[in-house]
Amino acid sequence: RTVTITRNAAPVARISAPFAVFPPTTTVVATAFDSSDVDGTIAAYQWRVEATALSSEGSDTSDIGATGHNTPTVTVTNMRGLSVLVLTLTVTDNDGATATTTTTVIAKAPTVAIAEVEGGSMAHIVSPPARDGLRHVSLDGSLSYDATGAISAWAWSLVSTSDPRGLEATRAALTIEGADTAHATVTGGYTAADYAIALTVEDAYGIPVMADAVVIRVLAIASATLLD
Repeated sequence: RTVTITRNAAPVARISAPFAVFPPTTTVVATAFDSSDVDGTIAAYQWRVEATALSSEGSDTSDIGATGHNTPTVTVTNMRGLSVLVLTLTVTDNDGATATTTTTVIAKAPTVAIAEVEGGSMAHIVSPPARDGLRHVSLDGSLSYDATGAISAWAWSLVSTSDPRGLEATRAALTIEGADTAHATVTGGYTAADYAIALTVEDAYGIPVMADAVVIRVLAIASATLLD
């Protein structure tokens, strides 16, 4: 006689929630619908909600409320100022096995990313240049700011182009010196085309924000005689 013993597999707990919320949004909705159980079903949900103020100015967690503690969806309200919300989810399957996971949501003022090229949103140069200086185009992201802290990272990158080489080939050929700093310089690698370059900045929590792209318009000498 053969006796087969089947062990119950533990469920998997997963939370879907935003990484951060910004004013005027003060509500966080998190769901557990991505949780699963390979050999059964999720029978119960349990949420634990903890909020901590990170600043004494405008940050008050005393009136934060939460509903849906025993459902797949929890809603947290009145997230104001600079604060951190820690959500812990425990799921139980139909055989009583459990799994727990945690995620963090930050409430803060938004970071503002500002990019400029040669002091504006578009720069014109000619190709090939009559003077070497025309190949150097200055990018400036120093006006970017975060109301609750400092900018921790900058990243300049080519996001679109009319260059016939295509985006990936042009991105590899384009030279952006200081691409990870507030002040960068495009020094070459382009032909007559438009080049849209975007700036992405990160705040102290690693939340990325992208600025509107600036454009470098490179004109062939034949069509740029008056500019040179």
